[in-house]
Amino acid sequence: MRLTTMRTQFVGLVAAALVVAGCGSDPGPDTGGDKGTIAISVTPASLSVVQGGSGSVQASITRGGGFTGTVNVVTEGAPAGVTAVVSNVTTSGTTTSGTVTANVAASTVPGVYTITVRASGSGVTDATTTFSLTVTAIPAIALSANPASVSVVAGASGPTTITIARTNFTGDVTLALEGAPTGVTGTFSPSPANGTTSTLTLQVAASVLPTSAPADPASAAPINLTIRGTGTGVTAATTTVQLTVTAAAAPSFDLSLAEAPTITAGTSGTVLVTVTRINGFTGTVNLALEGVAQTGITGSFAPAAVTGTTSTLTLNVPGALAAGSYPLTVRGTASGQADKTKPLSLPVVAPAGSYTLSLNTTSIIVVQNGGAIPVTVNVNRTNFTASVALAAVGDVAGLTGVLTPTSTTGNSVSMAVTATSAVPTGPHTVTVTGTAAGLSNQTVALTVNVQAPSGGGEGNVTLNFSGCPADRRPTWFAYQNGTGPWTVVNSNTNVFTFNINAGKGGLAWVQDPAGNGSAVLVSYYTQAELTSFSNAQFCPPDTPNPTKSVTAQVNGLGVAETASLFLGGGTGSASFAQTLATINGVRDGTHDLLALRGNFLTGYDKMVIRRGINTTAITAGGSVGAPIDFNDGFALGTATITLAGLGGDTQAAGLVNYLTGASCDAAPIGFAGGEITSPFTIDYRGVPADKQAPSDLHQVLVSVTSGDEKSIRTVFQSFHLLSNVTITMPNPIPVFTPSNVAGAYKTLRFQFTLPSGLTNSLGVQYGETGTAKSAIITATNGWLGGAAVDLTMPAFSGLGGWLDAWMPASSSSVQWSASASGAITLVGPCSVGTLASSTRTGEL
Repeated sequence: MRLTTMRTQFVGLVAAALVVAGCGSDPGPDTGGDKGTIAISVTPASLSVVQGGSGSVQASITRGGGFTGTVNVVTEGAPAGVTAVVSNVTTSGTTTSGTVTANVAASTVPGVYTITVRASGSGVTDATTTFSLTVTAIPAIALSANPASVSVVAGASGPTTITIARTNFTGDVTLALEGAPTGVTGTFSPSPANGTTSTLTLQVAASVLPTSAPADPASAAPINLTIRGTGTGVTAATTTVQLTVTAAAAPSFDLSLAEAPTITAGTSGTVLVTVTRINGFTGTVNLALEGVAQTGITGSFAPAAVTGTTSTLTLNVPGALAAGSYPLTVRGTASGQADKTKPLSLPVVAPAGSYTLSLNTTSIIVVQNGGAIPVTVNVNRTNFTASVALAAVGDVAGLTGVLTPTSTTGNSVSMAVTATSAVPTGPHTVTVTGTAAGLSNQTVALTVNVQAPSGGGEGNVTLNFSGCPADRRPTWFAYQNGTGPWTVVNSNTNVFTFNINAGKGGLAWVQDPAGNGSAVLVSYYTQAELTSFSNAQFCPPDTPNPTKSVTAQVNGLGVAETASLFLGGGTGSASFAQTLATINGVRDGTHDLLALRGNFLTGYDKMVIRRGINTTAITAGGSVGAPIDFNDGFALGTATITLAGLGGDTQAAGLVNYLTGASCDAAPIGFAGGEITSPFTIDYRGVPADKQAPSDLHQVLVSVTSGDEKSIRTVFQSFHLLSNVTITMPNPIPVFTPSNVAGAYKTLRFQFTLPSGLTNSLGVQYGETGTAKSAIITATNGWLGGAAVDLTMPAFSGLGGWLDAWMPASSSSVQWSASASGAITLVGPCSVGTLASSTRTGEL
């Protein structure tokens, strides 16, 4: 096959033709045999051309069925202004192809057009295809300004927004200000602009002459400014802005007041005073309140000398002032300025009687079919003395609050809260409502945690919390027998009885004083330890031990010297100027009087001990007897405490007490400490052997702290004779960090090994940062059974009466500590021996 002819014809505004002949001569009309076919395709199927540009597609004609005749190709449906040129015609086998180039005039309307390509030949059916021609507009930009007129005070600035209208253009537009006189500059933000807006700020120097007077901007002869925008590939665009320059007015100020509140006589209210500063006024404005004479109203401004823009006026209205509206005036004064005044009308109303209700506690525990729990309902009155009727309603049937009496002119009534077996366990509410003539009803709600009877009264362990203060009585109590499940014990009497028949067990209770945070306490003991507690008061009642004050005359003090006196738990002091000492807090009984003399710089140097004073026989305010004369006293001896086993600790401190008598009365002789060096010694003073009674003791408390203050080790040691002693500090609890255990509340797991010699008892705790919620776990040596520690706060969720809110929240930050004690040879406070402990702290 070969190309024999090619011709071009136009249909409409655009036509292109490919004329293709087969091999040999023209066969003429088809006289039979196989009927030939032709097919045509165009690639690509769409074409985009900008106004004034051109683009091309590839046309391909394929013959079939033995057809070898001439094929004419034309295009149809092209818009006005579009022409076509055919080029690069080639034939390969039965396929002939060529390039059709569309030339788009600049006047062609932008849009999307469908172009039909038709192929025809003698004796064959026409073949057609289409392609899409998109004519796009020539890229362009246009500018506008809003506002188009800007008025600026000389020495100030003013903005206007330049809007960029884009046509088929996405590039940066560079903006420039033209025609500006000297002293007028403009900055664009952003520039160049890649969006549709930029802010032009016109800065006018103070030296620029005004184009109008400040009071008459309409008389302006504006300055015409040109804003020019340019971009790559687009024609520059401009817009204009008219600039009016006005002269700066003189600086001044004005006042404005918020509306005065209605104030009840006997109370106060506030009014906001605003100082508006005009034309750069920066002076201090002094405020004063006028018109208060004979009303008793007082006012104070905060601040009274205003350097900013606001001040708060507090108005205090006396309780005896009659209701009405009182005209007041706020005056502002400033140097070089005329005074400014603003009227203020103050409405005053007479105080109305009112009351509110409150309870002595916000939550209680009630056991089904148990005894009544007493609660006090307080009637808090303000200028109101009439009777208040009270009623209490539970949120479920069977939960009742019985008020005694049901109406009162007093300030409180009693309410007894009970729950029948029909009340579901868990938290409920009793609402107390107060009704009084002429006043709106008042309510207060009490949370009642209803618990099922525990079946208590049987068991080998009874813990009695009834003698504890209210904030130490359990809000919730449970026990663990061996490693079994935790079991809740309920009691309206704060006496809890249960059975421990395994070798060890645990106790858990919650202290939740109203409004003071909560503490969850868990303690682990052996069975023998738990049964030894049985029937004992958990909080033994305090034994009344009244005290009194007595006097002592002190002699032998120099000008800079003072004396400290200790007798029966009481203390007193004397000086060179005041030699009669009063000793306060003295208990009755037989006690030794210990008196120490010294000064601020050197500490105590002399001591007087008067043995066996019968303080019971001394009346309150009476004398201990003959004067205490330090001229007859004895000099204190000195000795050294050497600390061993310090490790990396950086700080040490020591306190020395002297103990005498059967009641072990203490007198602090001295304290010393400081930065640790090696070896570290503390010099201390004490009583020489010839001045001691056989039962007298020197008592030393020494503690050392690590550099990060997260490790503290302490030794408490008592001995008889004054002598040089070496105190070996216990090993520290090893460095560790508790792990978080997922759960409904913050649960920490403490895993570490107790230091040698500190295995007697253990306590770990953590508290929520910023609240009073804490968790405390203790365990004895018998329960631990060794040095390995693995303690985790139990999962109490779901147990009867338990509230997850008692524990620190799972997402909260906490501060934690772990403490261990051991090496105990100290039996009671008045015996020779040692107690050592170690503590480690951290945050998580």
